[in-house]
Amino acid sequence: MNEAWLDRLLECVERDGRSMRAISIAAGNGPNWLQQVFKNKKDPGFNRLAKTLDILGTSATLYVISGTQMGDEDAELFQILLSVPPRVRAEALDLFRAIQSREDLPLLQPSARE
Repeated sequence: MNEAWLDRLLECVERDGRSMRAISIAAGNGPNWLQQVFKNKKDPGFNRLAKTLDILGTSATLYVISGTQMGDEDAELFQILLSVPPRVRAEALDLFRAIQSREDLPLLQPSARE
């Protein structure tokens, strides 16, 4: 079994700041569930893994499943896109595609938040 996703899950759990016990309880999986998953390297089952990823958040879910890391700005953009009507999402996607396809992009100025 490819255990890369399990390693990524452990990274997310360690980054979370809560104990394995606290995350396991918050997910409704029993207090020692995460500890046993890592100790025994066992398949956690879809439902329990999904509940745990829900507790860890969108960025952690994407990282565990795909290996793609999402920063805070990426997550914010993702949440905004999910909250707008499909027509607006399609327009935003068209805009991003147009920007990506330009070869003469000027250097972008850092946002005021940085």
